[in-house]
Amino acid sequence: YIMWVQNLTERYQVAARYDRYDPNVDVAHDQYERWNVAAHWFYQGLTGITPDVAGPGFKAIVLRPQPVDGLAWAEATHESIRGPIKSRWERRGDRLVLTVAIPANTSATVSVPSRDGSAVSEGGAAAESRPGVTFLRREADRADYRIESGAYVFESRW
Repeated sequence: YIMWVQNLTERYQVAARYDRYDPNVDVAHDQYERWNVAAHWFYQGLTGITPDVAGPGFKAIVLRPQPVDGLAWAEATHESIRGPIKSRWERRGDRLVLTVAIPANTSATVSVPSRDGSAVSEGGAAAESRPGVTFLRREADRADYRIESGAYVFESRW
């Protein structure tokens, strides 16, 4: 187990505490804290579900998934006070399909991984032409969009 946590720490810059003996610490609580580190990485690292400081209580959301080598897909749902927030990415050959859903009366910044400035589609058409989707900016390996409440399926070359 410790090697797994150490691998997460070194590979993905996850902060972790290692095994130690302290008679004043409840072992179950200590193990829960370590699992919480991994769960945090799965939600915010792999699937990218993060609250946006601009909208407390998940009124505004950031979805910035981090696909990693060796995984074909990752999926998470966060049950926020406003409703479920869903993020799923899946590799299909040289394509990445990112499916997201956000609750009513919220908005999100979605950062879609896309290699070499490749085009991003949503629902089979250019993402920026779709209702509820606004192009924000392009980074080297990502395209950022603002989305309104609802469900979206983005696709890009990855």
